[in-house]
Amino acid sequence: MYHYKTIILIINIVSIFFLIGLSILLLCIKRNNKRRIVPHLIVITTTIPFYLYNIFFYTEQFKWALWTAPFAYSAGLAFLPALWIAIHQYFNSQTPFSKIRLFHFFPSLVCFIIYTAYIHLLSYPEKINFFVYKNTLWVSWIESLNITVLISQVIIYFSIILLYMYKVKQFIGKNYTFAEWQRSLWIPRLISALTIAFLVLLLCHHIIEHNWSWTLNLFDIVIILYFVYNATNFPFSTHDEYVNKAITEIQFDYEISKGRPISINQAKEISNATFDYLATSKSYLNPALTIKEVADAIGYSPNQISRALEISDNTHFTVVVNKMRIDRAVKVLNNDVHREQNIDSLTFQSGFTSREAFFTVFKSIMGKTPTEFLLETTNDKSR
Repeated sequence: MYHYKTIILIINIVSIFFLIGLSILLLCIKRNNKRRIVPHLIVITTTIPFYLYNIFFYTEQFKWALWTAPFAYSAGLAFLPALWIAIHQYFNSQTPFSKIRLFHFFPSLVCFIIYTAYIHLLSYPEKINFFVYKNTLWVSWIESLNITVLISQVIIYFSIILLYMYKVKQFIGKNYTFAEWQRSLWIPRLISALTIAFLVLLLCHHIIEHNWSWTLNLFDIVIILYFVYNATNFPFSTHDEYVNKAITEIQFDYEISKGRPISINQAKEISNATFDYLATSKSYLNPALTIKEVADAIGYSPNQISRALEISDNTHFTVVVNKMRIDRAVKVLNNDVHREQNIDSLTFQSGFTSREAFFTVFKSIMGKTPTEFLLETTNDKSR
């Protein structure tokens, strides 16, 4: 048992220093964007009070454990609200922070008040029972309340985030290139990882005694590291100012300005102008291409181009651009002179920012990966 406590102490101490280190790193990287720092810091630090509580409990510093217990049980309830705000600001960096968002942390505050009031109303013997023997009076209803609120938050916030990401993907698909969405794929992956971690923790909670003292740390460190790495290293767009201003239009009602209606003839004219410009300028090979650049070049608004492509060709801007890129890649792969060209080199020459994006789009259009396509055409020509 002694060795078990020692391991738990080491894990919790290392976790605290690790999270504090990530917080300092984030402050250094994002010091010029204070509005983004606050929700990010909350996401990173919500589990620190719980780790402190574990340290005090397993070192039998019960007086300090008494004071940290309410923070330990309520701080974690601020994680998902802070994550939602951080993700929303990722796409809306130009939007001022609204004080009404503080209501997202209301459940955490209420639970903190309840926990604090309850634990300080316990008699001294009851407090001793809780800390020394883990009396079920505290554990039963405090943990039940905490788990109930947490599960409710998981259902609500995961639904909000996934719905929001779906609408963002739709918006990007109509107005930007596939590369813009690729930069954001880490967010749904993070939500998937959190869902798996949450289910595993709940399962472990009913199987392994006191598992929260160490299993939470393992998931927390990996997920927070992934969150900080992506949030700081993958800005949404190279055209950050314009894109963020545009994405700001996506709110809870998800209404995007449609502008004046255009006729079928106008739609055809705008669509042809768009195709001609992309083909002659070869701007589709620019990985950072946006619909606004094309709109400025041909004298129409981004909204007009987007609606014209839908009306005239039943397609979207990103589909048009990606189709041109893949057509160009296919021509290169079919050319005997360039047949042995490196796939990674072809990825960037075709206007994609990553091998993953290139393979995904290529397979969606051609029904096979570039490697499979190259192998198949090579075999056909050798016969």
